[in-house]
Amino acid sequence: MSRFARRVQQAVPYTPPSGDGSSDPTIGAGALTVGSASYSVPGGAIFASPSGNDTTGNGTQGNPYKTATKAISVLGAGGTVVLRAGVYHEGGVGQAGISGVEIFDNNSTLQNYPGEAVWFDGSSVYSSWTQEGSNWSTPFTITMDHSPTWTRGADDSTVPYYGFINPSYPCASWPEMVFVDGVQLTQVSTLGAVTVSTFYVAGSLTGGSGATKYDFNPTKIYIGINPAGHEVRVSDLQTCMTAWSGTSGVTIRGIGIRRYATSMPMAACLKTSGSNATVENVWIEDIATSGINSTNPNNTFRHVTSIRCGNRGFAAYRSDDLTLESVRAEYNNYEHFNYAPECGGMKVGACRRVTIFNSVFSNNYAKGLWFDVSVDEPVVYNCNFIDNEHYGIFYEISANGIGANLLVKGSPNCGLIVNNTDNMRLWNNTVVDCGGNAQESGVRPFAIYQDNRRPFPAGAIFGRDTRQGDSYYTTTMTWVIDNIEIYNNVVAQPRSGTQGVFCIDDTERSTGDARLLADYHASMNGNVFHWVTQPAYPYILPPATLGGANPATYSSHTAFVSGTGLDTNGSQIVPTSPVDGTNNVTSSTLHANATGLPSDIAALIGQPTGTKHAGCWR
Repeated sequence: MSRFARRVQQAVPYTPPSGDGSSDPTIGAGALTVGSASYSVPGGAIFASPSGNDTTGNGTQGNPYKTATKAISVLGAGGTVVLRAGVYHEGGVGQAGISGVEIFDNNSTLQNYPGEAVWFDGSSVYSSWTQEGSNWSTPFTITMDHSPTWTRGADDSTVPYYGFINPSYPCASWPEMVFVDGVQLTQVSTLGAVTVSTFYVAGSLTGGSGATKYDFNPTKIYIGINPAGHEVRVSDLQTCMTAWSGTSGVTIRGIGIRRYATSMPMAACLKTSGSNATVENVWIEDIATSGINSTNPNNTFRHVTSIRCGNRGFAAYRSDDLTLESVRAEYNNYEHFNYAPECGGMKVGACRRVTIFNSVFSNNYAKGLWFDVSVDEPVVYNCNFIDNEHYGIFYEISANGIGANLLVKGSPNCGLIVNNTDNMRLWNNTVVDCGGNAQESGVRPFAIYQDNRRPFPAGAIFGRDTRQGDSYYTTTMTWVIDNIEIYNNVVAQPRSGTQGVFCIDDTERSTGDARLLADYHASMNGNVFHWVTQPAYPYILPPATLGGANPATYSSHTAFVSGTGLDTNGSQIVPTSPVDGTNNVTSSTLHANATGLPSDIAALIGQPTGTKHAGCWR
């Protein structure tokens, strides 16, 4: 059995609901509403309640502690902390509090009391405001790090695609946050820019160097709305919680986390730094930079929602054997960091064996889901990528992945894109209403690209997983497109201005290093391509023989088949869309022309082996 086949066997298969199996598998993605989770309370559990007392309490249900921090401090391995309803203003501030509430005990659990709403809230009500001209001010003196990168004190890169800060949004990495009646105001960089929907923090950088270079010492916060009759909250904590790096088997479930002023170097508000951690039914919202981050193996995120995070909803780095089941990432990168190097719904880097299924990545102000820098075996199935501002899903300088039964819709740039990634299997995906962005070149709904990046020489190349040696990059992670399966995919309703509906484009042609189409070992059949107005270059592929700097282009599917021998049972639909309002293909003929599902892909997405179906099931 191949290594790739073993990976599919290890992934968690989808069991469809009763009926015809065509229901959207992403229904129910995300966390339960805070207060809805109901977990049993084990004997010997330690209790905390906002009405408790850390001094006189003993952690029993009748005499609880006041804080989760206190309850955790007396927990012990294998124990459970149960939190009663209310708001817990706990966590860390500054570099000394970079981990927030720390969980140190193996196999321990932190959870809500059954059916009770528990919120960790990083903000406090500020009620003492003084009118100054057309604005109102309040003292604020908590030093926060304005570093623009993940490294404290480091300057932002000036190299294209490596700089975090978009000049149009200079405050993106400033973590201060203000909320009026629960609605977040936008931070501005000058007092004169303050309006009823913005705020300004007066103060100055410490003037230090090294790690403290971007430490900002504030004096006042200014708002442009009269605070009378409103609840005004200011985020005065920066991190919420960390499952410590030496732990194993920590479970965090049934809680909400909101309004933490997490700086870029703090990585995330909730960190699973240990191994074998489970985060379940956790709702995260309104975080200054990133919501949740995993940095060790065998962690599971199940029914987790991460929305309105300033940079990333989810992140993972060197977190092998990571599973995300029924998660939801929405409206992230609201601070509008540059699309690269990192932001959006989720960014995964240098991980092995990542499985994501039954999940939704939507309305993120960047990419929905992005695998980058040597992700080995990224398996994604039964997911929706809806209305993301940049790409829907992006596999980049990675290897041995699967994208199956995906709905990618509404991305003005590329919908589904594979870049320098070999051994990819793309089955039964539907890409609708994507492409057309005239501001960015190479924008096509369904795109496979090769550029000149390679993993050698070692030590001089960004993007290698430094845990791996040269042999790994010679055989497993080559960063060269090869062995691409493209079956039963549907590209429908491409946006006006889209150059092509499908491409395999080798940008190394400009350097004279272009490969032939045969070198890609692409296999494809049963795909459906649609347009109303013919794109300038509907099908873009490497040439069959080298003889110029340009790729081969085909103006029709018939010409494409004739010129390449690929997709012989595929179809071109003009002008009526092949998908209906539920994004399902309506034509029995198109389904009949599809390639039967192989057993491993069929098991993964919950359909019978051999089923012929065009596009995703929704």
